[in-house]
Amino acid sequence: MNLTDHSLFDYLHDAEVTSVVWDNTNPRQRRLQLIVTVVQDIEHLPWRGQSLAVTMLDVVLFRLVGYGHQVGLNWIDSIRTEVSKGFEEECQQFKANGISIPPLRFTIVFTDGSTLELTCASVDVEEIGSASPQEMRFSAETKPTSTAQSKSRLWNSCSNDRP
Repeated sequence: MNLTDHSLFDYLHDAEVTSVVWDNTNPRQRRLQLIVTVVQDIEHLPWRGQSLAVTMLDVVLFRLVGYGHQVGLNWIDSIRTEVSKGFEEECQQFKANGISIPPLRFTIVFTDGSTLELTCASVDVEEIGSASPQEMRFSAETKPTSTAQSKSRLWNSCSNDRP
């Protein structure tokens, strides 16, 4: 399904992120795909408890600031239809050099503090299954309630491992 109503991204808040994939298998376009599991208590019924493949098509530029030292699960904190000033300036530099820049801009913020900024032509969302109640319960039990709590949990786990 081609997602044209980007306000639906609000329903991905708190979705568990299974993977982020930079897909360059198609020589004609680059794709960035998120595999997520949506929480059970959202108002958008078609996505409730579903595992989704959220694919950004024709990605010309993206920037990921990822915190790989984080361990455990990760969730989407927010998806905004804007990017940082620096990222927008980079898009404008591409345009000045004759590179066509797609119209859509997104910033995805994850609960571990990682951010993903990108520009793409369109977004597809495909349902790839539903999560079992046990999987949803596990996610709810292990999810930190804030980025600060996530970082605190990480720091504590690292501190405990020190001699």
